[in-house]
Amino acid sequence: MHKPKISIITIVYNGEKYIEKTVQSVVQQDYENIEYIVIDGGSTDNTPQILKKYQNKIAVWITEKDQGIYDAMNKGQNLATGELLWFLNGGDYIPKTDTVSTIFQNYQNEDVLYGQAMIVNEKDEIIGLRRLVVPKKLTWKSFRLGMVVCHQAMIVKKSISETYDLHYKIAADIDWAIRTVKKSQKNRYIPTVFCHYLEGGFSEKKRRQSLLERWEIMQKHYGWWMTFLSHIQIALNLILYKLGIRKNVIN
Repeated sequence: MHKPKISIITIVYNGEKYIEKTVQSVVQQDYENIEYIVIDGGSTDNTPQILKKYQNKIAVWITEKDQGIYDAMNKGQNLATGELLWFLNGGDYIPKTDTVSTIFQNYQNEDVLYGQAMIVNEKDEIIGLRRLVVPKKLTWKSFRLGMVVCHQAMIVKKSISETYDLHYKIAADIDWAIRTVKKSQKNRYIPTVFCHYLEGGFSEKKRRQSLLERWEIMQKHYGWWMTFLSHIQIALNLILYKLGIRKNVIN
């Protein structure tokens, strides 16, 4: 069975509290063909010392100032030599040592593999699935309802992966997802949890800016009217969630 090379890219800045768990979850995978890349934005805490412990298992590790998280992601994918890319941020981690093997056990040369993400807090307590339901047939139009697949639960071929647009400081991931999936021909949902996702991420801390950027991105791709209708639907989902009728509303 073909076991494609996968480049797992972790970006981190001053992540001494959580980076070791992220790194361990990657280097302990039983999948044989992983290239691990860590892009550290010039951490001033103990992050570099922690990473040094694993330097023999990290294929590429750079520590330098950058222009933000998406600049770091661009650096990572430019350095990657794998057939597929997986962005796993500092603080997130792969839940089981055989997760990557499970994802690729029936690989059929898909452009995009995607699954679920489990939200955890800083105490590593499980909050729940980021979305109870993700699209079984993913297209670029799926994202008109928001980030319907967690960024860290998408593995894409490097050949179709778009460069992150540094114009967007918070929501460039959804713009990247739309542009990347537009180029994909064969996508497959894998019914498993790809990663545990640390709550309170960058976009959550700057929620207003994130929403404004998302509106701009969606209007660019779908037009004003469709974006307006999509936000009406998102607002309705939120109301149903508040009333207890809908169990999940994360977009």
